[in-house]
Amino acid sequence: MRARRYIEDHGIGLDILADISVKNHDHACLNPYAKYHKPMTREEILSSRMVADPLTLYQCCPSSVDGAAALILTTKPVSKRGRTVRLLASVIQSGRHEPGCDDITLDEITSRTARLAYERASLGPEDIDVIELHDAFTIAELIYYESLELCPRGEASRLVTEKQTS
Repeated sequence: MRARRYIEDHGIGLDILADISVKNHDHACLNPYAKYHKPMTREEILSSRMVADPLTLYQCCPSSVDGAAALILTTKPVSKRGRTVRLLASVIQSGRHEPGCDDITLDEITSRTARLAYERASLGPEDIDVIELHDAFTIAELIYYESLELCPRGEASRLVTEKQTS
């Protein structure tokens, strides 16, 4: 439903969603723990079995996905060199999507949490060099780009077509 609404509201084609999947499958080929290790074409993505219109099988993450975590560690000798990583903010919030919410093409929880993190860190989205998104479905990638304010509303597809995402 979110994908269909986003497509209608922002006038993007199914090729944009397929191109996100192509990119992500290319990256999966580099990860020995990935579920799929085969590059896929736009045509293969679009012709795969429909799961939830307009999303096809290869636009949805496999169900056997594990979790992930990141640790930032150092040793005392390294920390004394003065080049340690400093964590500027850590924010976590929870919430839920309410039935009848006004805009299902924006992830309000992500947006609210990002704004708070930016505020606490005294940074903005323009200061981010690398970001890793969880995108269970291709449409989520576009919604998160906008919810994190990495681009204006309705312009996430431009990041994909201009290959600003990797």
